[in-house]
Amino acid sequence: MSDSFKPRIDFTGPLTEEKTEQFKSSQAFDGETAQKFAPVALDG
Repeated sequence: MSDSFKPRIDFTGPLTEEKTEQFKSSQAFDGETAQKFAPVALDG
């Protein structure tokens, strides 16, 4: 029988908290800007 198990890891140090990701702030569009906004170039 082959040993396919990984050895046990004992954590001796304190656990560190994961950093929360900083999200980009959202952008609000007014009516005129929303009409002009194009997320991708439209080939026509």
